[in-house]
Amino acid sequence: MRIATRLLLIALFVAACIASETLAAGSWGPTDDGWHTWHVAAADGGELQIYVSMDLGKPVKLRLRGDSVCSGHFEVEATDLGLIEVDQSIDWLRRYTKPRSKLGSEALMAISLHSGDRPVAILADIIKSETDRKIREEALFWLVQSDSYEAFAVLDRLLSENN
Repeated sequence: MRIATRLLLIALFVAACIASETLAAGSWGPTDDGWHTWHVAAADGGELQIYVSMDLGKPVKLRLRGDSVCSGHFEVEATDLGLIEVDQSIDWLRRYTKPRSKLGSEALMAISLHSGDRPVAILADIIKSETDRKIREEALFWLVQSDSYEAFAVLDRLLSENN
């Protein structure tokens, strides 16, 4: 009986470890208070550095630096999270593009500056599905600013649907 109990406890422990690693992998992002920064591949071919200030586990300020953008001059001590996959960064930022989010505008801009096709798809989805007019207008603005073929195709489809 003792061996069976020990084996059961070991199995539960292993399952808990695997589950916590799986949950942690799906929920990347800064959580501790203070400034954090990470780097991603930028749409302009360079690198985009994202800074976020966390307070009580929630982002309160967002700043960007890259070849095509710099949100003002600021000097901060930040925990460097290193080079992050574009999808991880976009997934984290996407949570803050909701209406009445304090960081909605900055998060949309940051998403639009990431490399790849996904930023255009997200902006197009927001334009088509979001009910908040302000968020839709800002997504449209950043879609036009992206100046990519994919963005032009989305705009062409949107204009064609209205005729």
